[in-house]
Amino acid sequence: MNLVFPPQKSVSFSLLTVSLSLSVPVVQAFPVSTGVHAVPVPAEYGKSLSPHLWGIISSSNTYVVRQHLKLLPRGCNCFACPTPCCVPQPTTFSVFAGPTPEQQVELIRFDEVSDDWNRCCCHPYHPWKIEARQHIPMPGDGSNLSDYSFLGQNIIDDFGRFDHVSRTSYLRDLYAQQPVLFTMQRNDGVRCCFKCPFKALSCPVCFSCCQDGIHIYAGSTPGHPENPEKEIGRPYPVSPEKLIGSVTQPCGGGMCIPFLELRDGPDGVAPFGKVAGPCCFGGWSEMCCDFDFRVSRYMSSRRSGDLAHIIKRAPVSASQAVATLCCNGEADVFGVNFQPQGNMTPQQKVTTLSAQVLLDFMLFDGQMRKCEVKNNTIYCYFCYSSILGCLVPWQICIPLGQN
Repeated sequence: MNLVFPPQKSVSFSLLTVSLSLSVPVVQAFPVSTGVHAVPVPAEYGKSLSPHLWGIISSSNTYVVRQHLKLLPRGCNCFACPTPCCVPQPTTFSVFAGPTPEQQVELIRFDEVSDDWNRCCCHPYHPWKIEARQHIPMPGDGSNLSDYSFLGQNIIDDFGRFDHVSRTSYLRDLYAQQPVLFTMQRNDGVRCCFKCPFKALSCPVCFSCCQDGIHIYAGSTPGHPENPEKEIGRPYPVSPEKLIGSVTQPCGGGMCIPFLELRDGPDGVAPFGKVAGPCCFGGWSEMCCDFDFRVSRYMSSRRSGDLAHIIKRAPVSASQAVATLCCNGEADVFGVNFQPQGNMTPQQKVTTLSAQVLLDFMLFDGQMRKCEVKNNTIYCYFCYSSILGCLVPWQICIPLGQN
């Protein structure tokens, strides 16, 4: 079964012309995984998911999730009132998988869909949904790019967005036409102008209105019936047959550590697993330390890690170090390593990968400041802790001399 792409087109950039074929079989797209057997696809996915791609998800135990570096705003239109000026770009993740770390190739791409005003005023607590699509292999793409190559390509694509014949513009439109494999939808968030009802996600998790979480659905989810254009990412009832799983932050937020509950169904069913993070993370410590979030069976101890490990990786190259230092947690790299003895189903693996995306928004994306100047004082943040679900910095204060 092939994923059918749009009719053949050509895109010119620099002196190179790229021609796309009518369709790219999954086996051709991922040659290192041709030995993977096709696995029957659940009926709720319809025809959007290939049995070979489902087989790769089922058999792979090692994943790398890389956040795309996006330096420029989505657009600067100071005279268009409906569109905020210099709104940040939506987040994008690339998911790499393969039989071994040396054979990993890009498998899936996660693209954020959210309202511009909410993303401008309330990031990273805004409502969003993230759509997962099969990666489209292009000539010149590396199967396992180095940090320098990956970040360099991000910057080239970013600055090329304003050329209407650019490769990036064409790829964005091409991805939008592909079937959505699954959708992560946040359980609401903070909206611009504090429209009610809304989640209070930047405070201790004492009540249900403070709990963060997502639901994962097979395929795409339609727009909100009240206002599809302005209510992007806000929750509303979707057919329960399409529900893959859910990730929920409990009341108390895990007390002194980040904590999430993983479920095969909606919030009311018993969790199959849990994610427990370290006591300290982020800040200057992320320049030299990995942060291990352990995924365990719900009845196991918090830090047993008998299902998987989600690892926020420290920079291992100069290019990654510069990106981590200058981009405030917006070019993160995560490793997701599933334990073979965990015997997790593909749906549970998808739920765990979705939990990693939620962790990035909750803890790292745009929130891990290292230094800040305010009130005539320099604040240096060595690391952060999650106290009742609220981020608390460990800091040193350096007063500035009076002028």
